[in-house]
Amino acid sequence: MLQHFDLGDAYSNLRCFEHAKKIKSYKLEIQEQERIRIEKLLEVINDEQKQQFLGYRQAVIYHLQQLLLVLNRLIIPEPTRNKGDSSVEPRWMRKILNYIDLHLDGELSLSALSQNVSISPAHFSRVFKQLTAMNVTDYVTAKRIVFAKELLLQTDDNISYIAEKSGFESLPHFYRMFKKATGITPARYKQLQRND
Repeated sequence: MLQHFDLGDAYSNLRCFEHAKKIKSYKLEIQEQERIRIEKLLEVINDEQKQQFLGYRQAVIYHLQQLLLVLNRLIIPEPTRNKGDSSVEPRWMRKILNYIDLHLDGELSLSALSQNVSISPAHFSRVFKQLTAMNVTDYVTAKRIVFAKELLLQTDDNISYIAEKSGFESLPHFYRMFKKATGITPARYKQLQRND
């Protein structure tokens, strides 16, 4: 859901998770006031998801970004913030994550992506896995599945068109990957979600 926009600084929405992974600590102890603020943001996101008013997805993204900003400011040590270095990821990483989001129906192989940012495939693969905890193929497949889910819910397009638009090489491949990720077929997913 989160796009990677390059606004000229080193901020990353996912920095709090990168930091937790780096220090091997996933527990956050906060004061009561901060806990209440975070809980309110989570409640708003939950309400938007349940009510599904016009523009609810944009509202969820907006509040999710607010939540991550709050978490990042709580978690990132003050000296790091003062230096302006709030991200451990290289600039090309944000560029490539944004590129993937915008080109799901295109060629997104390791060689094509590494060539796009002029990084050797071996180095690209190593850094990508280190920062996302996934290899390139799994990450791209997961993004394509999420996009296909959105199309299944938001459009009446046939499944073959959705598979193509999501970047899958064939309909059988799409069915196989979708079922592996969700446990059900695309048609069944659409039926279940629309009946909720």
